[in-house]
Amino acid sequence: RALGKFKSQLTVRDANGDLPIHICVGVVLPKPGDNLDDGDDDDASKELDDDDDDYLLELIQKAPQTLSMTNARNQIPLQLAVFIGRRWATGID
Repeated sequence: RALGKFKSQLTVRDANGDLPIHICVGVVLPKPGDNLDDGDDDDASKELDDDDDDYLLELIQKAPQTLSMTNARNQIPLQLAVFIGRRWATGID
């Protein structure tokens, strides 16, 4: 997988000051059946599905130090997830 080949990139910030983990938790992607044409982004799913969970878990496993790294808005990934109202489908095992 690409994360293994480019592990050094997991601690590189983008032009907005975000690490890949901030982007992963901060993006609200539409899910099948979401109606985003009405301009109301409340229809976008903020719940992580199994694929999101797998990707996030892999990011954490490859670069655990990023969990405590802040973005340009001084947020660690957990703060960002809570701020946008992210929910976790599978919870904690």
